[in-house]
Amino acid sequence: MNIKLDVLVVQLIHVGLLFWIFKKLIGDSLVDAIIARKEQIAKLKDAEYAYDRMMAEANHEKEQIIAQAITHKKQLIEEGKQL
Repeated sequence: MNIKLDVLVVQLIHVGLLFWIFKKLIGDSLVDAIIARKEQIAKLKDAEYAYDRMMAEANHEKEQIIAQAITHKKQLIEEGKQL
């Protein structure tokens, strides 16, 4: 089996050119898209944490409002009975 050195060099150049063309045409845009997607995922994770925190605060505030309303209702009932 004879391998001609000049054919091997030409084939290596062709493969190198194909990789370079792929990188310039498609590779850079793929890398940019992957980076953008990772950033979106990170933002979504942060948004999920913020949402959970806001919901916990809202539930706590809701419980406080309900407790105040019940207390106020009981006071009104007592005042009504006294009148």
